[in-house]
Order: sequence, then structure tokens, then C-alpha cells
Amino acid sequence: MDKQNFSQKVIELLKEKKAVKCPVCGSEDTGIFDGIFARAMKDTTALPCAVVVCQNCGFIREHAVAPLGIKVVTK
Repeated sequence: MDKQNFSQKVIELLKEKKAVKCPVCGSEDTGIFDGIFARAMKDTTALPCAVVVCQNCGFIREHAVAPLGIKVVTK
């Protein structure tokens, strides 16, 4: 999945789950950081996340991609 398709898919899935509104300002104008962010965990694993940025106030939040149905294959 290319970066544009990834960003669009994340936005669509967040809209389906009614999880687009910024928790700070309430805006629904969001952007997705291009690519998957690997949140380091306590051991050697990583949690794949999408980084969502509010285009109004700049608040940044992370969403784990697995609950959204996005599978990440590592090499």
C-alpha cells in the first residue's frame, strides 16, 4: 500500500469508527503522517501506529493500526 492510499485508508477507517474529531479543539480536519510509526514497547517488540495530526490546532495523536484492520508486514 503506497503512502497516499495508506493515509486515505486510515482516515476512512477512523471515520467509520467515529474517531476523527480532535480531542482538543473538536476539528475534523485531520492529516495522517506518511508512513507507519513503530512505537517502541518495553521489550523488543514495536506497536505499529498511524500518526494523526489536527490541521487546526496541531494536536498529534497515535492510533494502533491493527484494530483498524491494517496488517503490517515487517521484513
